[in-house]
Amino acid sequence: MKFHSEIKNSIKNAKKFKGILFVNIISYLLLTIAIRKGHSKEILKFKWLILLFGGSVAKYFVARASFLNGDYIFAKKLYQEIIKVNPIHTDSYYGLADVYRLTGNKLEAKEVLIQVFNFSDRLKTWLLLANLVDTKKDYDELLNHWERECSYRNILKYHYDVNDYLIIAALRAKLYEEALNRVKVLLGSINSEAFILPKTSNKNFSVNAAKIALLGLKKILDANKIQFFLVSGTLLGCIRDKKLLKHDKDIDIGVWSETNLSVLSTKIACSGLFDIAPMRSPYTLRIKHVNGVAIDIFFHYRDHDSYWHAGSKLRWNNTPFNLISYGFLGNVFLIPENYDLYLTENYGNWMQEKMKFDSAFDTPNHEIVNMYELKIHAYKKLIINMKIGSVEGVRYYEDKLNELGCIISKP
Repeated sequence: MKFHSEIKNSIKNAKKFKGILFVNIISYLLLTIAIRKGHSKEILKFKWLILLFGGSVAKYFVARASFLNGDYIFAKKLYQEIIKVNPIHTDSYYGLADVYRLTGNKLEAKEVLIQVFNFSDRLKTWLLLANLVDTKKDYDELLNHWERECSYRNILKYHYDVNDYLIIAALRAKLYEEALNRVKVLLGSINSEAFILPKTSNKNFSVNAAKIALLGLKKILDANKIQFFLVSGTLLGCIRDKKLLKHDKDIDIGVWSETNLSVLSTKIACSGLFDIAPMRSPYTLRIKHVNGVAIDIFFHYRDHDSYWHAGSKLRWNNTPFNLISYGFLGNVFLIPENYDLYLTENYGNWMQEKMKFDSAFDTPNHEIVNMYELKIHAYKKLIINMKIGSVEGVRYYEDKLNELGCIISKP
Protein backbone atom coordinates (compact mmCIF):
# COMPACT_ATOMS: atom_id res chain seq x y z
CA MET A 1 0.00 0.00 0.00
CA LYS A 2 2.82 2.37 0.92
CA PHE A 3 4.71 1.55 -2.29
CA HIS A 4 1.54 2.21 -4.29
CA SER A 5 1.26 5.68 -2.74
CA GLU A 6 4.92 6.30 -3.50
CA ILE A 7 4.31 5.50 -7.16
CA LYS A 8 1.34 7.89 -7.26
CA ASN A 9 3.43 10.58 -5.60
CA SER A 10 6.27 10.01 -8.05
CA ILE A 11 3.93 10.31 -11.04
CA LYS A 12 2.47 13.52 -9.64
CA ASN A 13 5.85 15.12 -8.98
CA ALA A 14 7.57 13.82 -12.11
CA LYS A 15 5.05 15.73 -14.21
CA LYS A 16 6.50 18.98 -12.82
CA PHE A 17 9.79 18.38 -14.64
CA LYS A 18 10.60 18.63 -18.32
CA GLY A 19 11.78 15.54 -20.15
CA ILE A 20 10.46 12.05 -20.89
CA LEU A 21 7.71 11.36 -18.37
CA PHE A 22 8.44 7.65 -17.91
CA VAL A 23 12.13 8.34 -17.23
CA ASN A 24 11.18 11.13 -14.82
CA ILE A 25 8.79 8.86 -12.92
CA ILE A 26 11.34 6.06 -12.51
CA SER A 27 14.08 8.53 -11.55
CA TYR A 28 11.84 10.28 -9.03
CA LEU A 29 10.71 7.02 -7.43
CA LEU A 30 14.17 5.47 -7.13
CA LEU A 31 15.90 8.62 -5.90
CA THR A 32 13.13 9.35 -3.38
CA ILE A 33 13.60 5.88 -1.90
CA ALA A 34 17.40 6.30 -1.92
CA ILE A 35 17.19 9.58 0.03
CA ARG A 36 14.67 8.18 2.52
CA LYS A 37 16.79 5.09 3.08
CA GLY A 38 19.76 7.31 3.95
CA HIS A 39 21.77 6.79 0.76
CA SER A 40 22.47 10.43 -0.07
CA LYS A 41 26.23 9.85 0.14
CA GLU A 42 25.94 7.10 -2.46
CA ILE A 43 24.00 9.48 -4.71
CA LEU A 44 26.84 11.99 -4.44
CA LYS A 45 29.41 9.31 -5.16
CA PHE A 46 27.83 8.82 -8.58
CA LYS A 47 26.43 12.34 -8.99
CA TRP A 48 28.07 13.09 -12.35
CA LEU A 49 26.73 9.88 -13.85
CA ILE A 50 23.28 10.52 -12.37
CA LEU A 51 23.29 14.11 -13.64
CA LEU A 52 24.37 12.95 -17.10
CA PHE A 53 21.46 10.55 -17.59
CA GLY A 54 18.78 11.64 -15.12
CA GLY A 55 17.77 15.09 -16.38
CA SER A 56 16.10 17.70 -14.16
CA VAL A 57 14.77 15.11 -11.72
CA ALA A 58 18.30 13.86 -11.09
CA LYS A 59 19.53 17.43 -10.67
CA TYR A 60 16.87 18.05 -8.00
CA PHE A 61 17.85 14.97 -5.97
CA VAL A 62 21.57 15.60 -6.31
CA ALA A 63 20.87 19.10 -4.97
CA ARG A 64 18.95 17.55 -2.07
CA ALA A 65 21.75 15.05 -1.39
CA SER A 66 24.33 17.84 -1.51
CA PHE A 67 22.29 19.87 0.97
CA LEU A 68 21.99 16.91 3.36
CA ASN A 69 25.77 16.52 3.29
CA GLY A 70 26.55 20.18 3.91
CA ASP A 71 27.67 21.10 0.37
CA TYR A 72 25.55 24.23 0.27
CA ILE A 73 27.43 25.86 -2.60
CA PHE A 74 26.75 22.98 -5.00
CA ALA A 75 23.16 22.58 -3.75
CA LYS A 76 22.54 26.29 -4.33
CA LYS A 77 23.96 26.07 -7.86
CA LEU A 78 21.75 23.13 -8.80
CA TYR A 79 18.58 24.61 -7.29
CA GLN A 80 19.17 27.86 -9.18
CA GLU A 81 19.69 25.95 -12.43
CA ILE A 82 16.42 24.04 -11.93
CA ILE A 83 14.50 27.24 -11.20
CA LYS A 84 15.94 28.90 -14.30
CA VAL A 85 14.66 26.08 -16.50
CA ASN A 86 11.51 25.35 -14.50
CA PRO A 87 10.51 28.60 -12.74
CA ILE A 88 7.43 27.08 -11.09
CA HIS A 89 9.08 24.14 -9.33
CA THR A 90 8.08 24.94 -5.75
CA ASP A 91 10.27 22.39 -3.99
CA SER A 92 13.41 23.82 -5.59
CA TYR A 93 12.50 27.24 -4.18
CA TYR A 94 12.05 25.64 -0.77
CA GLY A 95 15.40 23.87 -1.09
CA LEU A 96 17.14 27.08 -2.13
CA ALA A 97 15.53 28.99 0.75
CA ASP A 98 16.79 26.34 3.17
CA VAL A 99 20.31 26.75 1.80
CA TYR A 100 20.12 30.48 2.44
CA ARG A 101 18.64 29.95 5.94
CA LEU A 102 21.36 27.56 7.07
CA THR A 103 24.10 29.77 5.67
CA GLY A 104 22.78 32.82 7.54
CA ASN A 105 21.26 34.63 4.55
CA LYS A 106 17.78 35.24 5.93
CA LEU A 107 16.91 38.08 3.55
CA GLU A 108 17.74 35.99 0.49
CA ALA A 109 15.69 33.09 1.89
CA LYS A 110 12.73 35.38 2.36
CA GLU A 111 13.00 36.78 -1.17
CA VAL A 112 13.08 33.29 -2.65
CA LEU A 113 9.96 32.24 -0.72
CA ILE A 114 8.03 35.39 -1.65
CA GLN A 115 8.49 34.44 -5.31
CA VAL A 116 6.53 31.23 -4.72
CA PHE A 117 3.31 33.20 -4.27
CA ASN A 118 3.46 34.14 -7.97
CA PHE A 119 2.52 30.59 -8.98
CA SER A 120 1.64 28.48 -5.92
CA ASP A 121 -0.85 28.53 -3.04
CA ARG A 122 1.01 25.92 -0.96
CA LEU A 123 0.60 26.74 2.70
CA LYS A 124 4.06 25.42 3.52
CA THR A 125 5.41 28.70 2.18
CA TRP A 126 3.84 30.52 5.13
CA LEU A 127 5.45 28.12 7.61
CA LEU A 128 8.90 28.63 6.07
CA LEU A 129 8.43 32.40 6.12
CA ALA A 130 7.21 32.28 9.74
CA ASN A 131 10.37 30.43 10.73
CA LEU A 132 12.46 33.31 9.36
CA VAL A 133 10.84 35.82 11.73
CA ASP A 134 13.05 37.13 14.54
CA THR A 135 11.92 40.74 15.06
CA LYS A 136 8.77 42.86 15.12
CA LYS A 137 9.77 44.25 11.73
CA ASP A 138 9.95 40.70 10.32
CA TYR A 139 6.55 39.91 11.79
CA ASP A 140 4.90 43.08 10.50
CA GLU A 141 6.21 42.35 7.00
CA LEU A 142 4.84 38.81 7.14
CA LEU A 143 1.47 39.97 8.45
CA ASN A 144 1.18 42.65 5.77
CA HIS A 145 1.97 40.09 3.10
CA TRP A 146 -0.64 37.73 4.54
CA GLU A 147 -3.32 40.44 4.49
CA ARG A 148 -2.47 41.30 0.87
CA GLU A 149 -2.65 37.66 -0.16
CA CYS A 150 -6.03 37.29 1.57
CA SER A 151 -7.41 40.20 -0.45
CA TYR A 152 -5.98 38.98 -3.78
CA ARG A 153 -6.53 35.23 -3.50
CA ASN A 154 -9.22 32.82 -2.42
CA ILE A 155 -7.65 32.18 1.00
CA LEU A 156 -9.77 31.44 4.05
CA LYS A 157 -8.91 34.08 6.63
CA TYR A 158 -9.22 31.66 9.53
CA HIS A 159 -7.41 28.67 8.08
CA TYR A 160 -6.03 26.97 11.20
CA ASP A 161 -2.62 26.08 9.77
CA VAL A 162 -1.79 29.53 8.42
CA ASN A 163 -2.94 31.22 11.61
CA ASP A 164 -0.82 28.74 13.56
CA TYR A 165 2.18 29.80 11.46
CA LEU A 166 1.44 33.47 12.13
CA ILE A 167 1.21 32.72 15.86
CA ILE A 168 4.59 30.96 15.68
CA ALA A 169 5.99 34.02 13.90
CA ALA A 170 4.67 36.33 16.63
CA LEU A 171 6.17 34.11 19.33
CA ARG A 172 9.53 34.05 17.53
CA ALA A 173 9.45 37.87 17.55
CA LYS A 174 8.50 37.79 21.26
CA LEU A 175 5.22 39.57 20.48
CA TYR A 176 3.40 37.54 23.10
CA GLU A 177 0.22 39.61 23.44
CA GLU A 178 -0.16 39.61 19.66
CA ALA A 179 0.21 35.83 19.54
CA LEU A 180 -2.28 35.36 22.39
CA ASN A 181 -4.82 37.71 20.81
CA ARG A 182 -4.49 35.94 17.47
CA VAL A 183 -5.25 32.51 18.95
CA LYS A 184 -8.23 33.98 20.85
CA VAL A 185 -9.61 35.44 17.62
CA LEU A 186 -9.14 32.06 15.96
CA LEU A 187 -11.12 30.40 18.77
CA GLY A 188 -13.89 32.97 18.37
CA SER A 189 -14.08 32.25 14.64
CA ILE A 190 -14.34 28.47 14.94
CA ASN A 191 -17.94 28.45 13.69
CA SER A 192 -17.27 30.87 10.84
CA GLU A 193 -17.42 29.68 7.21
CA ALA A 194 -13.92 31.14 6.86
CA PHE A 195 -12.54 28.72 9.47
CA ILE A 196 -11.00 25.47 8.31
CA LEU A 197 -9.17 22.77 10.24
CA PRO A 198 -7.40 20.47 7.77
CA LYS A 199 -7.17 16.75 8.38
CA THR A 200 -4.46 16.27 10.94
CA SER A 201 -1.16 14.80 9.81
CA ASN A 202 0.10 14.66 13.41
CA LYS A 203 0.35 10.89 13.32
CA ASN A 204 2.48 8.61 15.45
CA PHE A 205 5.78 7.55 13.97
CA SER A 206 6.63 4.14 12.57
CA VAL A 207 8.54 2.31 15.29
CA ASN A 208 10.89 0.82 12.71
CA ALA A 209 11.55 4.23 11.13
CA ALA A 210 12.14 5.70 14.60
CA LYS A 211 14.65 2.96 15.38
CA ILE A 212 16.53 3.73 12.15
CA ALA A 213 16.54 7.45 12.99
CA LEU A 214 17.81 6.93 16.56
CA LEU A 215 20.53 4.50 15.52
CA GLY A 216 21.54 6.85 12.71
CA LEU A 217 21.94 9.73 15.14
CA LYS A 218 23.80 7.50 17.61
CA LYS A 219 26.34 6.62 14.92
CA ILE A 220 26.96 10.31 14.16
CA LEU A 221 27.29 11.38 17.80
CA ASP A 222 29.47 8.41 18.77
CA ALA A 223 31.78 9.05 15.80
CA ASN A 224 32.24 12.64 16.96
CA LYS A 225 32.56 11.73 20.66
CA ILE A 226 29.45 13.72 21.61
CA GLN A 227 27.94 12.12 24.72
CA PHE A 228 24.15 11.75 24.74
CA PHE A 229 21.57 9.84 26.73
CA LEU A 230 17.95 8.73 26.43
CA VAL A 231 15.32 10.88 28.17
CA SER A 232 11.56 11.39 28.48
CA GLY A 233 9.32 9.18 26.33
CA THR A 234 12.23 7.42 24.66
CA LEU A 235 13.65 6.40 28.04
CA LEU A 236 10.17 5.36 29.17
CA GLY A 237 9.85 3.05 26.16
CA CYS A 238 13.35 1.70 26.75
CA ILE A 239 12.70 0.78 30.39
CA ARG A 240 9.02 -0.11 30.55
CA ASP A 241 8.26 -1.52 27.11
CA LYS A 242 11.79 -2.53 26.00
CA LYS A 243 11.02 -0.78 22.71
CA LEU A 244 10.14 2.64 21.36
CA LEU A 245 6.62 3.75 22.24
CA LYS A 246 4.32 3.09 19.30
CA HIS A 247 2.04 6.00 20.24
CA ASP A 248 4.91 8.51 20.50
CA LYS A 249 5.44 11.27 17.95
CA ASP A 250 9.17 11.93 18.25
CA ILE A 251 12.37 10.74 19.90
CA ASP A 252 13.90 12.48 22.93
CA ILE A 253 17.58 12.51 23.83
CA GLY A 254 19.69 14.66 26.14
CA VAL A 255 23.14 16.18 25.86
CA TRP A 256 24.98 18.18 28.51
CA SER A 257 24.87 21.96 28.30
CA GLU A 258 28.63 22.05 27.71
CA THR A 259 28.06 20.50 24.26
CA ASN A 260 28.94 23.02 21.56
CA LEU A 261 25.73 23.78 19.63
CA SER A 262 27.57 24.81 16.48
CA VAL A 263 29.63 21.62 16.38
CA LEU A 264 26.60 19.47 17.21
CA SER A 265 24.36 20.98 14.52
CA THR A 266 27.11 21.01 11.89
CA LYS A 267 27.99 17.34 12.38
CA ILE A 268 24.32 16.40 12.12
CA ALA A 269 23.61 18.71 9.17
CA CYS A 270 26.50 17.24 7.16
CA SER A 271 25.65 13.60 7.93
CA GLY A 272 23.42 13.00 4.93
CA LEU A 273 20.62 11.85 7.24
CA PHE A 274 19.02 14.85 8.92
CA ASP A 275 17.44 18.25 8.36
CA ILE A 276 17.96 20.89 11.05
CA ALA A 277 14.79 22.73 12.08
CA PRO A 278 14.81 26.45 12.94
CA MET A 279 15.35 26.84 16.70
CA ARG A 280 12.58 28.34 18.82
CA SER A 281 14.25 27.68 22.15
CA PRO A 282 17.95 27.93 23.03
CA TYR A 283 17.50 24.79 25.11
CA THR A 284 16.37 22.43 22.35
CA LEU A 285 17.61 21.42 18.91
CA ARG A 286 15.01 19.70 16.74
CA ILE A 287 16.10 17.58 13.80
CA LYS A 288 14.24 15.41 11.31
CA HIS A 289 15.52 12.20 9.78
CA VAL A 290 15.14 11.74 6.02
CA ASN A 291 12.50 9.10 6.78
CA GLY A 292 10.36 11.74 8.51
CA VAL A 293 11.01 10.93 12.20
CA ALA A 294 11.69 13.97 14.39
CA ILE A 295 14.20 13.97 17.25
CA ASP A 296 14.35 16.56 20.04
CA ILE A 297 17.82 17.08 21.50
CA PHE A 298 17.52 18.69 24.94
CA PHE A 299 20.48 20.48 26.50
CA HIS A 300 20.70 19.45 30.15
CA TYR A 301 22.00 21.91 32.75
CA ARG A 302 23.62 20.70 35.95
CA ASP A 303 22.85 22.88 38.97
CA HIS A 304 23.89 21.87 42.49
CA ASP A 305 20.53 20.40 43.48
CA SER A 306 18.83 19.91 40.11
CA TYR A 307 19.52 18.77 36.57
CA TRP A 308 17.11 20.45 34.21
CA HIS A 309 16.15 20.81 30.58
CA ALA A 310 13.63 23.07 28.93
CA GLY A 311 11.61 24.00 25.88
CA SER A 312 9.77 27.14 24.85
CA LYS A 313 7.01 26.69 27.46
CA LEU A 314 8.40 24.71 30.36
CA ARG A 315 11.43 23.63 32.31
CA TRP A 316 11.64 20.10 33.73
CA ASN A 317 13.64 19.50 36.92
CA ASN A 318 15.20 16.20 37.94
CA THR A 319 17.25 15.02 40.87
CA PRO A 320 20.95 14.97 39.82
CA PHE A 321 21.84 11.67 38.20
CA ASN A 322 24.78 9.65 36.93
CA LEU A 323 24.71 7.85 33.61
CA ILE A 324 25.01 4.10 33.05
CA SER A 325 25.19 1.92 29.95
CA TYR A 326 22.00 0.03 29.07
CA GLY A 327 21.16 -2.40 26.27
CA PHE A 328 18.41 -1.21 23.91
CA LEU A 329 17.54 -1.88 20.25
CA GLY A 330 20.51 -4.22 19.96
CA ASN A 331 22.89 -1.41 20.98
CA VAL A 332 24.20 0.20 24.15
CA PHE A 333 22.87 3.60 25.21
CA LEU A 334 23.49 5.86 28.19
CA ILE A 335 20.55 6.42 30.53
CA PRO A 336 20.10 7.91 34.04
CA GLU A 337 21.36 5.40 36.60
CA ASN A 338 18.33 5.75 38.88
CA TYR A 339 15.87 5.57 36.02
CA ASP A 340 13.01 4.70 38.36
CA LEU A 341 13.41 8.03 40.17
CA TYR A 342 13.87 9.91 36.90
CA LEU A 343 10.74 8.43 35.34
CA THR A 344 8.71 8.91 38.53
CA GLU A 345 9.66 12.58 38.60
CA ASN A 346 8.66 12.92 34.95
CA TYR A 347 5.52 10.76 34.83
CA GLY A 348 4.37 9.81 38.29
CA ASN A 349 3.21 6.19 38.01
CA TRP A 350 5.25 5.49 34.91
CA MET A 351 4.39 1.80 34.80
CA GLN A 352 0.80 2.73 33.91
CA GLU A 353 0.48 3.41 30.19
CA LYS A 354 -1.18 6.73 29.32
CA MET A 355 -2.31 7.01 25.71
CA LYS A 356 -3.42 10.63 26.05
CA PHE A 357 -0.52 12.51 27.58
CA ASP A 358 0.31 16.19 27.22
CA SER A 359 3.84 16.92 28.43
CA ALA A 360 2.88 20.59 28.84
CA PHE A 361 0.50 19.73 31.70
CA ASP A 362 0.89 16.10 32.73
CA THR A 363 4.54 16.06 33.88
CA PRO A 364 4.80 16.42 37.70
CA ASN A 365 8.26 18.02 37.53
CA HIS A 366 7.49 20.88 35.16
CA GLU A 367 7.99 24.56 35.87
CA ILE A 368 6.49 27.26 33.66
CA VAL A 369 9.08 29.44 31.93
CA ASN A 370 6.76 31.24 29.50
CA MET A 371 3.11 31.61 30.49
CA TYR A 372 2.14 33.00 27.08
CA GLU A 373 3.52 29.96 25.29
CA LEU A 374 1.64 27.64 27.65
CA LYS A 375 -1.67 29.51 27.30
CA ILE A 376 -1.38 29.54 23.51
CA HIS A 377 -0.63 25.80 23.51
CA ALA A 378 -3.79 25.18 25.56
CA TYR A 379 -5.92 27.43 23.33
CA LYS A 380 -4.74 25.61 20.20
CA LYS A 381 -5.45 22.24 21.76
CA LEU A 382 -8.91 23.49 22.78
CA ILE A 383 -9.66 24.64 19.22
CA ILE A 384 -8.67 21.28 17.76
CA ASN A 385 -10.70 19.31 20.30
CA MET A 386 -13.75 21.54 19.77
CA LYS A 387 -13.55 21.10 16.02
CA ILE A 388 -13.17 17.31 16.14
CA GLY A 389 -15.94 17.04 18.73
CA SER A 390 -13.94 15.61 21.62
CA VAL A 391 -15.99 16.44 24.72
CA GLU A 392 -13.31 15.01 27.01
CA GLY A 393 -10.57 17.02 25.30
CA VAL A 394 -12.58 20.24 25.39
CA ARG A 395 -13.29 19.84 29.09
CA TYR A 396 -9.63 19.09 29.82
CA TYR A 397 -8.24 22.15 28.05
CA GLU A 398 -10.99 24.44 29.32
CA ASP A 399 -10.02 23.38 32.85
CA LYS A 400 -6.34 23.98 32.11
CA LEU A 401 -7.03 27.44 30.71
CA ASN A 402 -9.14 28.28 33.76
CA GLU A 403 -6.24 27.20 35.98
CA LEU A 404 -4.00 29.56 33.99
CA GLY A 405 -6.39 32.43 34.64
CA CYS A 406 -7.98 32.55 31.18
CA ILE A 407 -11.66 33.29 30.74
CA ILE A 408 -13.10 31.16 27.95
CA SER A 409 -15.73 32.84 25.78
CA LYS A 410 -17.81 30.29 23.91
CA PRO A 411 -17.87 31.04 20.17
